[in-house]
Amino acid sequence: MTKTRIVGGKLIETTGGDYNIYTKESIVYSAATTITETGVEAGVSYGNPEKYSPATIESEVEVKILKDTFLPLGISNYKDKIENNTIRFEVNCKKGNAENLSFFIKHNGNTVFNSKIQNPLNSGQKTTIEWDGFSNSKIYDSTLFTNGELIVEITGASNEPKDIFKSKYDEVRWVDIKIDKNSKIIDVTLRVDIKDGGAKGINDSDKVSNNAIDYYRIKPYDRQNKSFDELKDLALSGIDTYWSRTKSNNAKNKNGGVLINENVYEVFVQSISDENGMPAPELTYWTNTKLSFLQELFGASRSRNWILSRKLFYIEGYYHENGYDHSNDDWLFIDSDYAMKEFVETAAHELGHEILKEYISFGKSITHKGSSTVTQKPNGTYSYVDDKEGEIDIMKYTKLSNHRPPNYYDRIIADEKDVLGLLWCSKLKIK
Repeated sequence: MTKTRIVGGKLIETTGGDYNIYTKESIVYSAATTITETGVEAGVSYGNPEKYSPATIESEVEVKILKDTFLPLGISNYKDKIENNTIRFEVNCKKGNAENLSFFIKHNGNTVFNSKIQNPLNSGQKTTIEWDGFSNSKIYDSTLFTNGELIVEITGASNEPKDIFKSKYDEVRWVDIKIDKNSKIIDVTLRVDIKDGGAKGINDSDKVSNNAIDYYRIKPYDRQNKSFDELKDLALSGIDTYWSRTKSNNAKNKNGGVLINENVYEVFVQSISDENGMPAPELTYWTNTKLSFLQELFGASRSRNWILSRKLFYIEGYYHENGYDHSNDDWLFIDSDYAMKEFVETAAHELGHEILKEYISFGKSITHKGSSTVTQKPNGTYSYVDDKEGEIDIMKYTKLSNHRPPNYYDRIIADEKDVLGLLWCSKLKIK
């Protein structure tokens, strides 16, 4: 670029301070008579050229979150499509040159994660930062996103921009997860709304035949032997027992956890009672159980968990079943040890229906992942595996001809993909 200045007469420039001229090439003075340079105090000096140093221009950047869904580690949905496994932020340099920028995520004022932005930004340039949701200590905690305030901050520019972002669960509101990348452990908190369904049969001891009482030599129960709180704790323990997958529980028969991105993570489920939690059946204590023909035909004593009927029965003591054994008038006696074992497993199964409904579909839930009809009859597509150590899927029905193997309770467990589905239910919506 050339600048030409032509003056017909004299040109006088006066400044109160220094007068500096810099150029990357030559400076040429030409005069018809004389060129005079005068330095009153220090004379005239000549030396190496000084590098041009313009006045500092303040840098200004802005940061904003890009709204989307998020699920850590790239956990996939039931169609094996990986969800968004990073949260993205856009940093825009509005003015000046921004160097040595730092990126911070803070929760309630405390730094969760920070990193350096490697490349400088010139005015008009943008960059996108992706965060995997884990803290500096490699911990992911979904409650940081759903409780309190998350702020993204950028430091290093003349201004220090920030953006407050909020999150909510995109699928359900009754599951929190915490992932430790160091130990490869996932802790799941499952909130469950379990209600008291009362007691049945405690006033029906007279229905039990004397022949049956003489046979078993046990009097019918005339009171509720397990309180609602005891039953609730048993039901919750069922979820914890059969929906966890660890190296020490029944998942040891496979890989001791769940496989995510070629890493095995142990999953520990802890369920808690919460009236705002996952829909769950009413718990009913039932003894001296004798059904009418129609009640027996339609499975009135069968536990179930779907939107129109949520019932979970703890059945102990005398139970009548047509055709069981005519010698004791078709009454059998269920002791408390067996009753508790059955109840714990049944609770895990019935509460699992709500997980399947959210993760896959209502149809797959009510048909036990395709192993039964809608009317709950096994269709023979699933049977206990032949080997002695293989896992038994707690959510599937086996064909009626199958007998439980002796180590049934040592093998039954929520399938790996279903537990991944439970983790998937914690997907977030970033807004």
